[in-house]
Amino acid sequence: MGSKIAEKISMVLTYRNGLLLLLLINIFLLSTSIFSWNYYDVRYFLEWAKVVRDHGILYVYKYARKVAYPPIAVLTFVLPHLLATSITTSLPIIRLIDKLPLILAFNLIFIFLRNKHGLKTAHYWLANTVPYLVIMVYQFDLLPALFILLAAYELAKPDRDPLKTAVYLSLAILYKQILVFLALIPLIIYYKEKRFRDLKKYVAAGIAVASIVILPFLIVDPYAFIYKVLLYHSQRYPQELSLWAIPLYLYNYDYTRLPSWITDAWLPIYVVALILYFMKIIKINRFDEPIIYKYFVIYILMTLIISKVNNLGYLTWALPLLAIIINSKNNMFDGLRFLYIAVSWIEGILYPFVTLFAASVVYGSVFIVEDLSYYSALWSIERSIDRTMFVFSLIDYMRVYFYNVFEALYRGMGISATIYTLLYNWYLAHTIYKIYKYYP
Repeated sequence: MGSKIAEKISMVLTYRNGLLLLLLINIFLLSTSIFSWNYYDVRYFLEWAKVVRDHGILYVYKYARKVAYPPIAVLTFVLPHLLATSITTSLPIIRLIDKLPLILAFNLIFIFLRNKHGLKTAHYWLANTVPYLVIMVYQFDLLPALFILLAAYELAKPDRDPLKTAVYLSLAILYKQILVFLALIPLIIYYKEKRFRDLKKYVAAGIAVASIVILPFLIVDPYAFIYKVLLYHSQRYPQELSLWAIPLYLYNYDYTRLPSWITDAWLPIYVVALILYFMKIIKINRFDEPIIYKYFVIYILMTLIISKVNNLGYLTWALPLLAIIINSKNNMFDGLRFLYIAVSWIEGILYPFVTLFAASVVYGSVFIVEDLSYYSALWSIERSIDRTMFVFSLIDYMRVYFYNVFEALYRGMGISATIYTLLYNWYLAHTIYKIYKYYP
C-alpha cells in the first residue's frame, strides 16, 4: 500500500517533467489568492491607485501618504488593480487579478529552474513556503527574485551579455533599493576581464533603464520622491526578523526605551561588511556560474542579517539561486537541503501562529513598528482574510478551549519573537558559512 502511494506521488511530481505538479499548484494559487492579502500594506497600495485615478501616475509620491518602494513596484500593483476595478467590484476577483504578476513570476522561476537546472531543483522551489506566503499577503518580492535569477544567469554565461544583465539587475533594484550593490558585481567582472566595451554597455544600459523609470517621478516632486523612497527607511526602527529588533522585543515593544542610535547602528557595520565582501570578489580569478551564484546569494543573505529591516519575504530574493546551490552534488549540503524547507515552515507558519494568531484569539494587539503604534490583531486579520476562511472558526475554537494557552503565548510574544529571530538569523549565517566554505 505504501509503495503504491509513493509511486503515485512520484508520478505527480515527475509527470511531463513536472507539468502536472505545476498545474495543481497553480490551481491552488489561483483558488486561494481570492481570499487574502495583508491589509496593513495593501491599504497604502490602494491609496496609490486612488491617487493615480485622481491625479495621474506621476503624482503618487507627491500625494500618497506612504510609498516606500521605487516606481516599478507602484506600477506592478496599480496597473492590474485599475484594470480589475474597471471590470468588476468583486473583491475576490480584484485580489486575483492584482496577484497575477506575482503568480506569473512564481511560474517563470519554476520553469527556469526546471529547464536549466533540472526538475529536482525546481521541486525545492515549490517546497519552500515563503513564495506562497508572499502571494498570500501580497508583497512584491517574487519579482526581484525573478530578475536576480535572470541577471545572475546572464552574467554567468560565457558571453556575459551586458545589456540583459543591466536590464535585469536594474529591474530588481527598482523593486527593492537595498539590492543596489549587486550592480557592482558585473562592473568588477567586466573590469577584471578587461571587457571595457561591455562595461560601458552595462553602465549605459543600467543608467538608461533607471532614468526612464525614475526621472519622470523625480521631476514632478524631487523631495517627495527622495524622502519616501530613501529617507523614510533611514528613520525606521528595527523590525520583523532583524537582529536589531531583539532589544525592542525584550523591552516588550516599548520603543521609547531604545537608544536613538539603534536606527543607524547597522549602517557602519554594513559598510564594513560590503568592503570585505567586494575585496573578496576583487581577488577572485575566475567568474564561472557557481562563483557568480554563490556571491549573489552571499550578498543577499549578508544584507538580511545586518539590515535593521529583515522581512521573511526578502528571503525570496535568494531562494531560486539557493535552490540551485543546495542541489549540487555535495554531501556537505544535506543539512542545508533540509533547512531550506524546514525553516520556511517554522518562520512562515509557526511564528505567526504564536504571535499574530495568539493575539487574535485573546483579543490582543500587535505592535506595528513602521507606525510605532498598536493595532488590534483580530481587526488586522478580519480586513486581510475573507470571512469565509476557516481561520476564523479556528480562532473561535481556540478561544473557547485553549484560551489560557494563547493568553500565555500572547504575554510572551516578545520572547517568541526573540527566539524565532535568532533562529532565522542563525539559519542565514549558517547558510553563508556552508556555501562560502564548500561551494563550488
